[in-house]
Amino acid sequence: LNLPPRADLVNAIGNQLVGPSDVLLVWQRPVEYDFVVIARNGDVIARIDGSQLYYADFDAPAGNYVYSVFGIVDDLISPPATCEVNLPFPPIEPPTNLQCRFIGSRVLDAEANFVDGVVSMRWVNGQAYDNIVIWRNGEGLVRLNGNAESYVDQNPELGVNKYQVFGVIGVRRSRAAECAVKVP
Repeated sequence: LNLPPRADLVNAIGNQLVGPSDVLLVWQRPVEYDFVVIARNGDVIARIDGSQLYYADFDAPAGNYVYSVFGIVDDLISPPATCEVNLPFPPIEPPTNLQCRFIGSRVLDAEANFVDGVVSMRWVNGQAYDNIVIWRNGEGLVRLNGNAESYVDQNPELGVNKYQVFGVIGVRRSRAAECAVKVP
């Protein structure tokens, strides 16, 4: 194999923003590989299918790193494609123990109106946050005070609702705590 994959550090893939302590490696594949191996500072951190064209290293500790990407076919190993990354911030601890449930009986909302069903969420904050951000089905739903540990979605969508709860400090956010709830 004469042509190594090309590794580039990028900040986003699609509409999903990569967090400040996450590294997203993207490369091109000049030949079909059986496997791709990813190393950080010489230590192998992943071995993935050869058809993959990216790898996300979530919550990497703060520091300077050299990432290497190798393609493997049979017993042959390509030369590494490398990139250097400086992660100045430690990762933000995500909320934990997220519990979500649909409450289908008629309940009173904050304005004393009856609603047919709500999704109730509870979690434990992983550390002190400035804000809590909740997404539903891939879109921003609400921003709460950083000490909030519960929320009630008064208008869930019919079908499966996928919720993500993030802790936010300044402009940085944690990985998501996730749950899914079916609304009949």
